[in-house]
Amino acid sequence: MINSRAGFFRIAVVALFFASTLLSGCSDDNDNVTVASNGSSNESPDTDTGNETAEPRVFTISPGDSATTDAVAAFFEAAPGDTIEFEAGFFDFTTGLVMQNTEGVTVKGAGMDNTVLSFEDSDTAEGFLISNVRGVVVTDLTVTDTPGDGIKVKSSDIVTYRNVRTMWSSADTPVGADNYQTAIHYECPAEPISELNPAPYQPDSGNGRYGIYPVQASNVLLDNVESLGASDAGIYVGQSDDIIIKNSRALYNVAGYEFENTQRAEMFDNIAECNTVGYIIYDLPYLTQYGYQARMHHNVARNNNFDNFAAGGIVSQVPKGSGLITLSYDQVEVDHNEFSDHQTGAILITSYELIGDDGDLRQDVYTEALSIHDNSFDNSGYSMPPPDLQALAEGDVSSALPTIIALKNGGQGADIIWDGVYDGPNDCAKPDVPTNDRGKPQFEGTDVKPADCGDADGNGVADRYNAYKFDDSGTRKKPSMWICIENNTYTGSPAAPEFANIHGLAGLEALNAVLDPSQLSDPDYLPGVLAGIPEFAADNDSSPHQCQLEYGETLPSMPAVELATYTLPEGGTGRPTEEQIAQMCARDTDGQINWDALAEVDCPDLASYHLFNDPQDPSTDSNGGTPYDLNTQLFSDYATKYRFVFMPEGTAATYRDGSENVNAAYEFPVGTVIAKTFSFEDEGAGTVNHVETRLLIKREDNDGTLVWEGLPYIWQTDGNGKRVARLSKGGGTAAVSWNYTDDHSGNLHQGSTDSYRIPNAAQCVTCHANTHNVAGAAPIGPKPRNLNKPYAYEDAGMANQIAYWVDHNLLTGAPADLDVDANTMIATKVERIPYFNVPGDGGDTANSDADIEQRIRGYLEVNCAHCHNEGGAASNTGLYLDYFRAVNSSYGICKTPTAAGAGSDGRPHDIQPGSVSESIMPFRMGSDDVEAKMPPIAHSVVHDEALELLNEWIENVVDSEYEDGACANGPSLGAIR
Repeated sequence: MINSRAGFFRIAVVALFFASTLLSGCSDDNDNVTVASNGSSNESPDTDTGNETAEPRVFTISPGDSATTDAVAAFFEAAPGDTIEFEAGFFDFTTGLVMQNTEGVTVKGAGMDNTVLSFEDSDTAEGFLISNVRGVVVTDLTVTDTPGDGIKVKSSDIVTYRNVRTMWSSADTPVGADNYQTAIHYECPAEPISELNPAPYQPDSGNGRYGIYPVQASNVLLDNVESLGASDAGIYVGQSDDIIIKNSRALYNVAGYEFENTQRAEMFDNIAECNTVGYIIYDLPYLTQYGYQARMHHNVARNNNFDNFAAGGIVSQVPKGSGLITLSYDQVEVDHNEFSDHQTGAILITSYELIGDDGDLRQDVYTEALSIHDNSFDNSGYSMPPPDLQALAEGDVSSALPTIIALKNGGQGADIIWDGVYDGPNDCAKPDVPTNDRGKPQFEGTDVKPADCGDADGNGVADRYNAYKFDDSGTRKKPSMWICIENNTYTGSPAAPEFANIHGLAGLEALNAVLDPSQLSDPDYLPGVLAGIPEFAADNDSSPHQCQLEYGETLPSMPAVELATYTLPEGGTGRPTEEQIAQMCARDTDGQINWDALAEVDCPDLASYHLFNDPQDPSTDSNGGTPYDLNTQLFSDYATKYRFVFMPEGTAATYRDGSENVNAAYEFPVGTVIAKTFSFEDEGAGTVNHVETRLLIKREDNDGTLVWEGLPYIWQTDGNGKRVARLSKGGGTAAVSWNYTDDHSGNLHQGSTDSYRIPNAAQCVTCHANTHNVAGAAPIGPKPRNLNKPYAYEDAGMANQIAYWVDHNLLTGAPADLDVDANTMIATKVERIPYFNVPGDGGDTANSDADIEQRIRGYLEVNCAHCHNEGGAASNTGLYLDYFRAVNSSYGICKTPTAAGAGSDGRPHDIQPGSVSESIMPFRMGSDDVEAKMPPIAHSVVHDEALELLNEWIENVVDSEYEDGACANGPSLGAIR
């Protein structure tokens, strides 16, 4: 066991300089608005309009100018049994392809060498984004040059990737229409990569993060997939269950393959070559689940010595020259693999105690039940990578680990390197969560962290409950809570040992005094130094890990992973035909809302639904709808928004607030329509330009399934000079300008943009989908905390919105006593988010620390928390920004990013207390880069007011006194963290 991490930064500085000598070496008309629509038709490509039984369809997508429009529509409309088929050729897409809330869909090409889909010119991060889909297959194609992730499948079940490649062009050879059949192929040199033997591929830190990327998924098969050039991980499985990866290849990525926080995973018959690290099996803190039970067998890891080119995040700190790194992950079996030519080491076994403890007390920071057997090792640890002294001087100690290894192991690495740290018995109480059959608490990301029970052994890491690791006498259970290394074959460099236990930082404590001589006056300092000296040198004796010989038994083999299979449901899809759509949309409803059409079909003309008495003006005169407004609003390039909710006669919404479900809006009846029109105002000219109207419609399928459908309508001027809103499933762009005074802050907003983005129909669910709500694009805004404000109603004058809804039988279940203040019209007994741009609006002294925090938290709730919550699109990040959450690591305080890539800008934490320049959040809010900007869609300019408030909060309010705020006192400690 080991030693304190106190003073690690100082130790690393001295160690690296010492090593340098020892080793040497993410208007009222149309005159002022120009709209470019990516498809304004309700028609589907290659759809049989005479099909009355709604048989499965084949959407055929051909290369050419209409490919983006056709593919976007197909991904949006895909229903059970449908196939989306890309023909052979090169495709250049201008936006990503999004599929949500369906099942049994196959996306296929003509072969991974013949169908190449380029997203180099895309305005969104992902190439494919598929979520909440059961039984999806992606096969026989290549995806290239996505700004962010290649093919991401999230929150889905029974997922198959087969014969699929994702890649990013080599910097010297862009993949294009003239060379795509050759420029997608690269090989890894037979000899180790070095200055004398450079790689043929030239990386770019701006490459997307993940190539093949299933996350929070289950029953996933990756068969014969390939990834090249990912700036994080090529083939990555995160927070998922029951995974098989086989027959696949990863090269020239920072990490070839990763299992992260995944349960029951198996990989075999794969190759990782010419990556920075071949394979990583690890747990990250603060995520939705923690991993266990992974088996890696019959794989090849060779020549993974590629320079680390990640732009940021945890993987940017991984040392090159590693075959496998495992970190804080239990029940791992590594057997019958071939490891060759790794300059640091074939296998690195690490823990958070050595490389930096993130403080997630739900997570066990050590690797246990790790079995390494029957592998072959050749030529490991022959040339330790040098430290990055400039980065070290700037506070990044990530490159220190290989140097520490070299210092303690005679200037070299080894085939298997263990950091040598593990925990001893403590008095921590058992947490009130279920345990597995090994006695380990099974925390989930939503569980409250257990109370800090101290640091009994003084190692600088908070103790966790660990009684299950020891017998009644306090002796560690071996082999069940140990590391077993048996029956392996070692060849290659005779100088590097087969095994090295480096005992963590033991023996390096004396180096602290070089930088801080005052420590010599501490009476406990010298005894600590002397105690560590015997463990300065690495221990190369692996016999304590020969479990069968030492303990009479060894760890059992991991069971094979079994995947569920998918069967297409019977009964068809119930889709209407084009003739039925036309008939329903053309119905004469005698001036009433066309409820039948709203319930079943997507009308190509907004006026067909009769939601507004004046079909040319969606801002004031609704046909029975109730207008509403929010206090702090989602920012959309300074658009003015007109919102109405329409509920079938005699129905009402059900009140839900944060005490019941922090991320859920009101529950609306089936048939509800929410209309939001985005317009741009010129108060000097007295004009308002309506650009788009988005509908959210709550529908019920034939089988009783409820779903919110999102439909975007773009406003245009027709040939008769009339304003019409046409359905545009492909979205579009608009050139807009604004000139108006904000009603709340009194600030004048003036500006323009040529690239205001109108999301396509499939992108609605990117923000609106949430596992806490009905499937599809569920409403975000109608929550009590957003609606608790006055509104000027035509029939009632100024009134509190919640009270008005109750009084007019539009809302049930609200508190009996709202206690509406007669002056402010705010319900004092109901939750509320303040106006972000009105100091003091939340009740605290204007511009006080509490006021600033209230207002920026309100802004982040409305603009970010719809994705950044435990059921949203960004649930896998572990960053949650809902209004009622404690401001700690899960809110971003000192939280390292899981996968920010270029989106991190090389900054260490989401929020670095007291430092805007070291915080990722303000960088992303202020960026216009496709991969980095947040929110990722629906805006093209930076919201300067909000960014200024965020910067003020981080720089002047957040400090080390915040929970988990210790990083305010200096850079993160650790070599890989």
